[in-house]
Amino acid sequence: MNTELLSLFLPDGLLDYFTVTSIDKQQESFTIVLEEKNMIPVEYSGNKLVSKGFYEQVSIKDFP
Repeated sequence: MNTELLSLFLPDGLLDYFTVTSIDKQQESFTIVLEEKNMIPVEYSGNKLVSKGFYEQVSIKDFP
């Protein structure tokens, strides 16, 4: 999967925090499934953090 090309269609920096798990083409649209990366931002690397898990899946519809 070419994430460089996909990054042209997604907001800047989104792929720094998410991994594309699948892309599905329908008749007039695409469904892009993203999975949040379980990573600690550099600015918080020295702190003790407790994971609270991730939010439930959401769907976002965007039109040109």
